[in-house]
Amino acid sequence: MSFEAHDAPPFGTPDETFSAAAITVQLSYGPLGTLRSGNIGLSSVPSAWEGRAWPRMIRVRLESELGTGFIAAGIAEAAIVQRGELSGIPLVGLETTYLGRPGDSSAALNGAGLTPGGAKAYGVTMPAPDSSKTRQQAVDDALEPYPNSEAGVTADLTGVIGRPESATPGVYTLDSRAYGLRSLGWTVTDYLTDATYQAGPDFPVRTYSRPDVPPFAPRRFATITPDPMTETVDELATGNISNSGVGQAYQMTGAGNTTLWVMDAQAYRAAGQRPVDLGIVRKLILRLQYEVAINSPYPITLTVRMNRGGLQPAVLGAMSIRLSGVFTQDFEVPAELWGYAAILANTALTDVYITVSGDVPSSGPESDRNTFKLISARSVITREYERARTLTMPRGWNMPYAVGPTYEFNLPGVHVPPFRVDGLPGGVSQYAAGAVVTWNRSEASTRILTAALPYRGQTRGRT
Repeated sequence: MSFEAHDAPPFGTPDETFSAAAITVQLSYGPLGTLRSGNIGLSSVPSAWEGRAWPRMIRVRLESELGTGFIAAGIAEAAIVQRGELSGIPLVGLETTYLGRPGDSSAALNGAGLTPGGAKAYGVTMPAPDSSKTRQQAVDDALEPYPNSEAGVTADLTGVIGRPESATPGVYTLDSRAYGLRSLGWTVTDYLTDATYQAGPDFPVRTYSRPDVPPFAPRRFATITPDPMTETVDELATGNISNSGVGQAYQMTGAGNTTLWVMDAQAYRAAGQRPVDLGIVRKLILRLQYEVAINSPYPITLTVRMNRGGLQPAVLGAMSIRLSGVFTQDFEVPAELWGYAAILANTALTDVYITVSGDVPSSGPESDRNTFKLISARSVITREYERARTLTMPRGWNMPYAVGPTYEFNLPGVHVPPFRVDGLPGGVSQYAAGAVVTWNRSEASTRILTAALPYRGQTRGRT
């Protein structure tokens, strides 16, 4: 086993090579064969290293009867000198040097000069974040549904992301070379059994429970918190309008009033337009559309009045109209006239009418008279709806209680994922979730951890 050290890209001719000083090496790999961590144990650190610029990129080369090639690439932040014991060069993945950058809409795993092998995705979409998030955040989002996935840089300096079953894995059938095989128990998914949703303090608590979980399985609870928790909708309804009042032009003469019934205000007590969801009224508006012709120096006065149980009519608003034209006017009805307290006290409004008047002398010619024509009257009811119909259940709701067994065993030699292991107890086949290669004075072995087949939504790292 030998090593190349590079002080900066491009990674052509190394700045330094060394081999004999290494006594023990440990390299930990993810399921796609990227270096997660490692350490190169040295009998002593060359004195020249203490003055070198760190970090450095280290490539690990293996020479064996099967050939020669690189098996890992990582970043060494420094050479650690330990007096009286092995010194070492700790390694981390090469991707740590660029995944923390803000995105630039290019492939997140493309490290430019740091990854001359480019970027590849296996079974997931290669994230390409913009500057609103870092590459690491985009990678985490892309991999969240897949517990056996990873992202990093392989030995050939290619940035990779994905799942081993979607790559081109090798296959190893368990044989007599394997030793130390043991079961680590069953992989239990991050399942949920119960959940509740309450859109807000004015809404009921809705409870959901799964019937398909074994009766003795521990119950796991989560609160459903969609964003937003509710949805506010303006519902436009036609009022109960007097047939004789709509579309008729009224001439304003003298100081007399013309009364038009414009809305049956009981409409706000009815169910909303989404009867499956509970919708709470948050605002009530009377929307009038009318046409006015002002033919005199006198204005038209429009007053909105409301009848309410057991009390004098309430005056919502009075306004003077001095211009001709077609207008749309909204009048917000105070909550104390329609709210829950008013309903309980039987003082809520029952219907709405308007009065229009003018001071034009009745003796004048008709051409000098102002006219008012009601085109439409509608109620606009703003309802806040819960989102019970469109809830997305928390991660784990569709997960089975358990997936299957996981195993650990050792093999002589160096074995770098991705690969599948066949012939596990019970005829099970599983992919390697990770591997730790230990090289000690020219003797190498690999500890392999397999993982039960994953389910979408299971949290990463729980195999």
